[in-house]
Amino acid sequence: MKHLIYAGSLIILLILACNDLVWGQPFKNLVEITPQFTLKSFLWGEYNDNSVQLLEEKGLLYSGGITSKIKFSRSFDLFTKFDAHYYSGLIDYDGFLQNPDGTTEPYKSKTGYEGLEAILNFGYDIYAADQFIIAPELGFQYEYWNRDIDNGGQYGYDEVYNLLFIDFGCNFIYQFSRPAKIFLNILGEYPLLITESIDLASRGQGGPADINLEPQSNIGLNIELGATTYGAFLSFYLDYLLFSKSAFDQGYHQPESDRTVVGMKLGYTFSIN
Repeated sequence: MKHLIYAGSLIILLILACNDLVWGQPFKNLVEITPQFTLKSFLWGEYNDNSVQLLEEKGLLYSGGITSKIKFSRSFDLFTKFDAHYYSGLIDYDGFLQNPDGTTEPYKSKTGYEGLEAILNFGYDIYAADQFIIAPELGFQYEYWNRDIDNGGQYGYDEVYNLLFIDFGCNFIYQFSRPAKIFLNILGEYPLLITESIDLASRGQGGPADINLEPQSNIGLNIELGATTYGAFLSFYLDYLLFSKSAFDQGYHQPESDRTVVGMKLGYTFSIN
């Protein structure tokens, strides 16, 4: 992943160095639609009440989807952003098995992930200078994922998460010319709703089939840095979420957990002026 970041940073610098600066009136696109592929370096951790790590999952996930920015008119700089992405992958599981007597032993396996993400945000472009834009943004984000622990094996089970967030933050854009710009997006993510459902009966373990948990909310963070030139799109981002311990249901609970994603997006932007 480090090599990807170094290579991508070099590409951004080369792209910008090859563009002629154009000064004058601000460049405005009415519609921008970007199909894109995303490579995610994914890390999931769970911790006991003493903040000692119980398990770790890490690996690469692969995502495809579309992101868009649509302005309401050429004379009014209010815009809406809509994103929709699907992701999946198989990552390493490093955790434990719980024996019938309550003791545990180390266990390594695989975890399958499959999920959907959708964002509907609204913002306003403030032209601080001809080429520099500050764009505050507010809206909603929904995410679903299925966490298949042990990848269908006899010791695992499925966890299904549904999350609804409020997104809030700001975008900073520097427009070199109509086809070339760099941007920095900083967004907070506050979960309004987190639900987790677990089925322990489907693989013959004898546990409940309808465990329903609600991990507690914390503000998450998403930071993205990228560039576009003549339609080519490249960005890198960090997304971090922390889930506090849930209440118990039928003797089970979700311990404190966190998720860290470092990703690279590649795409092509279609624009309407």
